[in-house]
Amino acid sequence: MIVTKRTKIVGLSSIGALVFSVVLLSGMIYSISIAENNLILKQTEIAKVQMHEKELLSLARLVDGSKSEREQLYSYLLQEEDVIDFLSLIGLLAEEQNISLDISELSVTDLSSVFEELSMAININGEYVSVFHMLTILETLPYQSSIRSVNITGPKGPNSGGWTGEIVLVVTKQKEL
Repeated sequence: MIVTKRTKIVGLSSIGALVFSVVLLSGMIYSISIAENNLILKQTEIAKVQMHEKELLSLARLVDGSKSEREQLYSYLLQEEDVIDFLSLIGLLAEEQNISLDISELSVTDLSSVFEELSMAININGEYVSVFHMLTILETLPYQSSIRSVNITGPKGPNSGGWTGEIVLVVTKQKEL
């Protein structure tokens, strides 16, 4: 085989073209690899967003589906605008029982960003049956409430008056939004 100048040029050109083609092919494969990684990241992001959307829709259905139950539960909570009426109701109930009633202490304690406790120290004085009936009424109020402490004492003598009691009543109330 005779190697001439022209065959050398053609051979070197072929090798150059081969190297150029290999470099070009490597660059293209690298570009495709980067594009594939970007596509995978975008697909993962889309899947996360879709999953989040499904979760939000599920929560929205749960909120809508539990509306009547929540309204029923809220009916057991004292509302901010009803506090004065509630205190008046306790006074009226005491009058019906022929009991003298005095709210000696009234305080509010935060429970959360939505709820707080209304605590009241109630002093009562009256006949035995009336005092204990009033205690029963306070225990069965149609609100989320509890009696924290009770101290009831009988008369000290024949002319010392009726039964007296100190009751600490706590009612959960919804904060004004």
